[in-house]
Amino acid sequence: MGWRQVVALLHFMYCGEVVVEEDHLVDLLNAASSLSVTGLSHVTSALVSSQVG
Repeated sequence: MGWRQVVALLHFMYCGEVVVEEDHLVDLLNAASSLSVTGLSHVTSALVSSQVG
């Protein structure tokens, strides 16, 4: 997990939203999932489900 993910996660936790480049989205969602960040960790599951199905 890099500093970009940490900064983005902190911004999400304090502001309720975060804007990231598409290239960094998967890394952010993986970091959120590994830290069980409420509000972003469920997005990872939905994203994976939509890609599989």
